[in-house]
Amino acid sequence: MGKKVKYLINSHYHGDHVFGNQVFSDTTIISTYVTERMCKEKNKIEDYEKEKLDMNHYLFQLKKQIDSTEDTIIKASLINQYQEMSKVLEDLSQLQIVLPSMLFEEKLTITGADRTVELYCLGGGHSPSDTFMYLPKEKIAFMGDIVTEDLHVPIYNPEDFLSILKRVKQIDISKIVPGHGNVSDLALCDTLIEYLSLITHLAKEAIQNKLPLEEFASGFAIPIEYREWKGVNGIKANLTTIYTYLQKAKKSTF
Repeated sequence: MGKKVKYLINSHYHGDHVFGNQVFSDTTIISTYVTERMCKEKNKIEDYEKEKLDMNHYLFQLKKQIDSTEDTIIKASLINQYQEMSKVLEDLSQLQIVLPSMLFEEKLTITGADRTVELYCLGGGHSPSDTFMYLPKEKIAFMGDIVTEDLHVPIYNPEDFLSILKRVKQIDISKIVPGHGNVSDLALCDTLIEYLSLITHLAKEAIQNKLPLEEFASGFAIPIEYREWKGVNGIKANLTTIYTYLQKAKKSTF
């Protein structure tokens, strides 16, 4: 206790995972090359007043959604998002984007006096580049948003997402710390593999049957095991992402 933080890991570029970098500006901040580039491109604030206006507009739209949504799970997710983004707006004038200073591609090992830490990037499932941290001695993995609990976590690439989760399952892990949720074990990976596999299968069927995206998403009956999962857009955002991804992949083969 009381030791100075030596390394800070950015699992991916999303604001809820990197906006705290400024507190650790005198620390070695580590990420992949892709995450560093995405932080630079997506999180840069060039015009404070415009950013403030955009955020106020976003919050206004969120409030409208909260007032009009009857689904209690989605409403709770929207309220949580509204509260988080309101705090970001409050601190916007003080926000400094501090970029990672140590970069890697697929694997980085840090060896200390008492333990070894391994950083892995097996691709981009939730974001274009997702890093997780593994402690081989303790068999604990800090998964970023590659693994979450009871959450319709946004998907960047469904094929990579499934591939990453399946490769994670081959690692000797006893405890998983998800990006959002409670400490668990590899059963969380199984849950997400089943979730992604199901909606991918159903999206493929819809495309084969030439069912338009709007009909597919609006007519989708959420399986009971996912009905309590949170997420600002619920499962429908992921249905849209996967359907669109598969449709583009199909067209590119012709």
